[in-house]
Parts: sequence; C-alpha cells; structure tokens
Amino acid sequence: PPGWLWPVETDRIIASIAAGQHAAVSRRQLLDAGVSRSAVDRRVAGGRLVQAHAGVYRLAGHPQSSRQSLMTAVLAAGACAVASHRGAAHLLGIPGVEPRAEIGVATSRALAIPTVVVHRGTYGPPDITTLDGIPTTRPARTLIDLATVVTPTTLEGAVDDLLSRRLVTVDYLLRRLDSLGRQGRRGAGALAELLADRSDGRPWATSVFERRLLAELRAAGLPLPRPQFVVILPGGRRAVLDYAYPEGLLALEADSYRHHSSRTDWGHDRVRNRWLTAMGWRILPVTWDDLAEPGDMIDAVRRGLKEMPRYAG
Repeated sequence: PPGWLWPVETDRIIASIAAGQHAAVSRRQLLDAGVSRSAVDRRVAGGRLVQAHAGVYRLAGHPQSSRQSLMTAVLAAGACAVASHRGAAHLLGIPGVEPRAEIGVATSRALAIPTVVVHRGTYGPPDITTLDGIPTTRPARTLIDLATVVTPTTLEGAVDDLLSRRLVTVDYLLRRLDSLGRQGRRGAGALAELLADRSDGRPWATSVFERRLLAELRAAGLPLPRPQFVVILPGGRRAVLDYAYPEGLLALEADSYRHHSSRTDWGHDRVRNRWLTAMGWRILPVTWDDLAEPGDMIDAVRRGLKEMPRYAG
C-alpha cells in the first residue's frame, strides 16, 4: 500500500535518526520520516523502543547517559526547546556542575515534563547552537542562565573556566546581559560583579587549586589579590606572579611540581624569585597541604597585609 515500509526499512529509519541523537527519537520525528503509528506502537510494545517521556523513546540495548537524558528532555519539549542552565553547563564541561536534565523553552505556555527542570524564557539566534547533536544555549547565555540556579562560588568557577578557554569575553557577556535585561533577573547582579572584577578579560582562577586558594582567602575576610600579575625584572624580563598584592610587594605562588610542567620550569622560577626578592617582593608559597589546613597560610597573608598602608589597621 502507498506509504507502507518494510520492517527492515522502518528499523533503518529509526536507527538513522537515533544515531545523531544519543540513541533517542521522538514519535513526531518517526511519523514525519514515514514510519506508521502502528509500526511505532509495535516496537514500543515489543520493548525495542523504551518510553523516556510522552512521545519520546530511547533505543533498547543502548547505554543510557546524561546526554541521552538531556536529549530526550529537549525532544519532549518540542522545537522550542534547548538544553540550558546546568544542562548546558554540563555539555560545555564546566567543572563543578552536575549533569541535569534542564532545558529552556521559548514559549508562553506552561510545560511540565516529569524529572526535567523546565525554564520558560526568550531564546533567539544569538543564544542557540548545537553541541554533540543537542540543541543548547551558547556559552554566554549559559552563564547568564546559570547565575539564576547555582551558588556564587560555582558561578565564579564557571566564569573563570569559560574565560580561560576563551569561549566568552567579558565585553560580550555584559552586552548580552544588558540585552536580555538585568532588572528582576536573578543572579544578574552577582554575575555583573564577577565581570567587573575581570574587566581586563582575564580569569581569576584557572584550576581547582587556585579556586580553593581564593575561597580560603575570601572566607577569612581578606581582600583578594590580583591574578597573573606582571612584574618587569631588571633587563626587561617579565615575571608573572600567580597572585599579588602589589601595594605591599606580597606574592602568593603555587609551590608544587603539579603546578609546573617540568623541572626546568621549576628552576626558572627559583631564579625569578631571587630577582623578585632582591626587588623587595616577599614570596609566600602555598601548597595543597596549606589549603587542607589553611590557618598558618591565612595568618601569614594577614600579617603581610598589615604592613601595607592601604590595609593597615
């Protein structure tokens, strides 16, 4: 009969669609591709298609994953949906963000999908891309959305991660935030403050070690040092300090082989530190042990800051 497909051809169509969607398909996709309703129903009844959401299936026998869960969530919401917030952040590989089936939908109608976090909003071309076959928000919009659902510490790590990978710029983030509207947007103030602290476009922390160090300083109520501070040595050479309080010539340096690429780098650092010491800089090494028991390190920084006119008293 017209429109009838052989079972083998039906299975080929299903597999072809699912191949680019983490072994997930929607009923609408199958019907649009010429698969009959009865053919879909037989495969669901026979266990070859497993329902993930209403009208959305995963292929039996294929391993389940967080990306498949996100894909099925997007398919369940329809053409207006994209992975967003923590879902998009996980796709981008932002550290500290757990995988979650979380999506944004550009629709005014209420939409509830079991086990899926759904946000309604405006998602236009500047915000949308495709990553690993999943429609998702671009990095800038992901950060703006992420600011509404995570802690300030997690948000700060996300900002620094995307800045260090050059997936966003401070200028573009601010323009996009203004375009979407800051008034009444949860997390907009926190994000704007983080961006103001990074007006030079550089991240404050690029590793777990550095994020831990800044967290300990912040928790102790100490002012934060300037990251990647450049000092010009005699002869015109440049020394880049991990963190510095330049007003008091106090530097914090990660003192671990894991922070250096080779013993040659380690040796260069020792020569550089001798020149810095001769110029009046005090170098305070910080190790993982210091972060595990930060009391002595915090006291040393506090004593150093007391000698700086700006922070004295």
